[in-house]
Amino acid sequence: MVKNTGIFQNNVILPLLGLGFIFRYIFSSIIHPLSQYQFSDMQSYLITATRISRNFISPINIFYPPGYSLFLHFISKISQDNFYQLVAIAQSFIGIFTCLLLFDIARKIISKRLAIVFLFTLTIYYPWIDYTGYLLSENLATFFLVLITWLTYKIVTKKINYILMILLPPIVALGSMVRANLFMSGMLCLTWIIINKKTYHHLDQLLTLSTSILFSALFMISINYSLSGISTAFSLNGGLVFAQGQCRYLSVNDSAGWCFGPPVFVQRGFLKEKTFDQPFTNSDYFYRHGLDCLKQEPTLILHKFTDLYYLFFGNVSWPSSNQPGFDIAMRYSHYAFAGLVIPGLLLGLYRYLFLSKAKKKLVTPLYLVILSLIITTVIYHADIRYRVPFDGIFILLALWGYQVSVSRLLLRPGSRN
Repeated sequence: MVKNTGIFQNNVILPLLGLGFIFRYIFSSIIHPLSQYQFSDMQSYLITATRISRNFISPINIFYPPGYSLFLHFISKISQDNFYQLVAIAQSFIGIFTCLLLFDIARKIISKRLAIVFLFTLTIYYPWIDYTGYLLSENLATFFLVLITWLTYKIVTKKINYILMILLPPIVALGSMVRANLFMSGMLCLTWIIINKKTYHHLDQLLTLSTSILFSALFMISINYSLSGISTAFSLNGGLVFAQGQCRYLSVNDSAGWCFGPPVFVQRGFLKEKTFDQPFTNSDYFYRHGLDCLKQEPTLILHKFTDLYYLFFGNVSWPSSNQPGFDIAMRYSHYAFAGLVIPGLLLGLYRYLFLSKAKKKLVTPLYLVILSLIITTVIYHADIRYRVPFDGIFILLALWGYQVSVSRLLLRPGSRN
């Protein structure tokens, strides 16, 4: 009999995944029904999905990245009557498949028992369960982030595969259409693959990747153009968020009377308000305005590194922070993250700096993805909500950090690094 060495070789894997799916589905359909928690961003996604269904073309369709609205649009095409139930099922399945992909990476870089502990942690990790109960992009964005990481990991740790080489750029494009900051994650991973000559063996393989990147960029532009009538590959709210972050505005109003103010700026005590004579969809104008603020006060660049404190410690993830009962679960999840995950991350980072190139290959894709989050946080602004999709990678790196540190202390020959 051939021994099973696949991802399901342990008998507890499928039950854990099933348990995780049940947790998510019950939460999003009974405990925290999707249909009863719709406000702010959620309404924007729904309205955009409705406009898409009616073939209404407008720049406002891509003010938020359109990927999640397209997801809701496709669900509504399947069934209008059972829309929220289908979204709950889809988001529960997406969430648990995300856990499976991370487990597949984990079982290669940490011990088998610790990998199972990691999978169990992901199945019950409250912030990830919580976001299956909202019409928000976090659940889908987490999947694409992990898929980008998984594909990168497979490419750099195995013999190159043309299919993976072709798939990665369009996955980066789709992920960027769900959450724009995933573009930075994808670009760092693609750049590393290109400059790391050991990940490809012939020029034709590099050309294959380059061609896939080009077609993926054209795909993003064409989708955005078909929805908005303008040829841009990026979400329009990026310019507004950039300007607000550089200028430290509590809230802003545009020429059409719309108001915008991220919750984190309220928590940070910003006081300035601003009214513009331009619509929020004029992304170029707001990027220029943000750069003008930096020119007037260059020291803000140094101050922006304090955003990292707010990313990890300084606020509780909206919108659960405003809802009695759910806010407690979210708050204590963040306490556990700060008390257990952060120390492991620091230990792992210390060990990573002293690894050989061959051993670094195992975890470098994970660190590249984390670096992308740090970069986008410093460029824009910090909110734990934007960190949550990365939490599974943080937890995995923390477990790896604990394992390699203990192995080093015990000086056990042959232990993993």
